[in-house]
Amino acid sequence: MAKGRLGIEIGNSRVKIVEMKNDEIVNFAALDLPANVVRNEEIISWDGMRDFLKTAVRENHFTAKQVYLALPDNAVYLRRLTLPLMTEKQLAVNLPYEFHDFVTGDKEQYLYDYMVLDRIKHDNGPEELELIGVAISKEPMNSYQTMFHDAGLKLVQAAPQSITYSSLMKHADEEKAKEDFAILDVGYAATRVTIYAKGQYYTSRDIERGCEYLASKVADLLHVDDHIACLYLVGDNQGVMDRPELTDACGDIAVDVMRAINYYTYENRDNNLETLYVCGGGEEIPQLLNAIRETVPLNLVSLRTLSEGIVKDPRAMAACPSAIGMCWNGEDD
Repeated sequence: MAKGRLGIEIGNSRVKIVEMKNDEIVNFAALDLPANVVRNEEIISWDGMRDFLKTAVRENHFTAKQVYLALPDNAVYLRRLTLPLMTEKQLAVNLPYEFHDFVTGDKEQYLYDYMVLDRIKHDNGPEELELIGVAISKEPMNSYQTMFHDAGLKLVQAAPQSITYSSLMKHADEEKAKEDFAILDVGYAATRVTIYAKGQYYTSRDIERGCEYLASKVADLLHVDDHIACLYLVGDNQGVMDRPELTDACGDIAVDVMRAINYYTYENRDNNLETLYVCGGGEEIPQLLNAIRETVPLNLVSLRTLSEGIVKDPRAMAACPSAIGMCWNGEDD
């Protein structure tokens, strides 16, 4: 890795940035976004985000300029596909047709990419390719390129968040990365469960409840604004997290997570899913973790336990796992 990389993930309420040099994470930051810059994981103020990134890079002493961007899953169409064995040129022609039921408008308005998972050999039949196909509208990608350029950076690669976690696991523990596992990202606005079969992305489910859902309960109980309520969540100020209203709210999220896991295990009876790795702001809320642990029939493990050999500071793994995974994703510079 000749040049430094900036792995960046832009969420609803925070931007996560890590800097990698010589295969080592040397700097990281998870920074709160101002209001009205991102909504529902879509940038609504590109100028505001540009100015935020310029300031963030300067004030946090990041020196690399090449950006490796973790895209929110809901910004892309992501599909597991099985196709007849074909050349790269043939794949480039055929891949858009695999998304015709998903994309709207002209297929030429989208960018397409893929990652080959396996070549399947049949005893009596043609060889097939198992792959993950991705489609994304050209419009936001052009806006990303312009924004990073105007911020003094260069967008080099982008990949869906689900793919970045797979890359992270492969570098953290090669053996565990070959197993079935799930990632639980408890964010501010929502929670996402992403499931991997034999180390490869299989499916994901969004849950429209996250730390904001808990904060709203705290705000109602203590008559404080949402920002103060978020601080109460982690510090458990006044024992608010043990109030029945918060116990029930944690239980709501736990049940939603259980449903996502149960749906996968029911549809895939031969699965070997045993471990649920947790990350995101919700990891700092013990009552929520306990509710999930008591409800979901999997081993709940912090993603930061995979830090050894990847980052010196486990806080980086807890705060910016997708950005770290994106640094590992793709080809070397």
